[in-house]
Amino acid sequence: MSAFITGFGLTKISRDFYSTIEDMVYNAVKKMLDQFGNLSFVDTVIVANAFGYSMQRQNMFSSLISEELGIKGARTFNVEAGQISGHSGLILADSLIRSGYSKHVLLIGFEKMSDYNSEVYNSLVSQLTNIEYEGIYGSTLASNFGIIARYYQEKYGLKEEEFASWPILMHENASETYHAQLRFKISTKQVLESEAVSLPIRMLHSPPISDGAAALLISGEDRELVGKEKRVVEIRKGCISSGTFELSLRESLLFFDSLEYARQCYGINAFAEDIAKTEYISMSDDYTITAAVIAETIGLSKKGQFFADIYSGKFRIGDKQMINITGGTKARGYPIGALGVYEAAEISAMMSGEKIRSNQIDLNDAIMIGIGGAGSSSAILHLTKA
Repeated sequence: MSAFITGFGLTKISRDFYSTIEDMVYNAVKKMLDQFGNLSFVDTVIVANAFGYSMQRQNMFSSLISEELGIKGARTFNVEAGQISGHSGLILADSLIRSGYSKHVLLIGFEKMSDYNSEVYNSLVSQLTNIEYEGIYGSTLASNFGIIARYYQEKYGLKEEEFASWPILMHENASETYHAQLRFKISTKQVLESEAVSLPIRMLHSPPISDGAAALLISGEDRELVGKEKRVVEIRKGCISSGTFELSLRESLLFFDSLEYARQCYGINAFAEDIAKTEYISMSDDYTITAAVIAETIGLSKKGQFFADIYSGKFRIGDKQMINITGGTKARGYPIGALGVYEAAEISAMMSGEKIRSNQIDLNDAIMIGIGGAGSSSAILHLTKA
């Protein structure tokens, strides 16, 4: 049994002070239904979200949203796994389809982080560290990545100008992406003069506060309900794994063991073959250093060479292998629990010919790599054009 993405929809990422969660989800689902039919055959609803329990003080989102959408009698699941909540939801949907438990799964990812001020936001995002052993001392997600970035910078003699090459590229990509939050280009001077967050990480190395919702319909091979012409993307493989939570316990700051475990789950040789031939990698870049550690762990760049590769023009649109065409979490936006759903929806659009950028990109093969916390969990998904 294979699983296919047969419908997708997403909303523009922004700081939305006026819409409710239900409004955002409805708009994402409506965009999906405008092209891909109705929800009458959906038998399972999965909702991926990271902070709704704290931010909106609401629980049981899958039941609530099912009711709002008029779906009755469906099996419902809530998924929370930090920044890879959406990836986890997609892997769960794939597993349910392949096992025969479900035939048609509606996966919804949403996050609404603008309901409170930045102090509350930063406090909540710090929950992505180990609160009892790191957060209690004032450590935040930004400071953890700042430690990793400082070590990388000192180990490889990286200049801050080189470090700026990544956010510049992400803003360049986002400037042509219709649903991106930060649709403007930036310069090296602007990056270097932006406010310090946790040096060498500055404001323009950091993701914005974001609200957004995305929806996917994942179906099996039941031809009576979903014809081949509606199959957009095939989910070829999905793996997820945990690793070491605290920075102080890690053998190396420049290596996410969770990503290595996810690669082992995938199959080291199989992953090496797939990553070598794929056209597109959509990967976490919560803070600039995240992208470097991932790329160097999976072999896209040699150790200490990622920023030199970016600076030289590698991984850009039109290259043999492209990374984060839509701007990544840095500039496309950071709806934390919905990131994986957004990425899969973007890939689905580019594999089906739907224009989500001012210059059309057509894909046949893509790999998603998500990182939870400061590398304490990882997810890998391989998607191909159906």
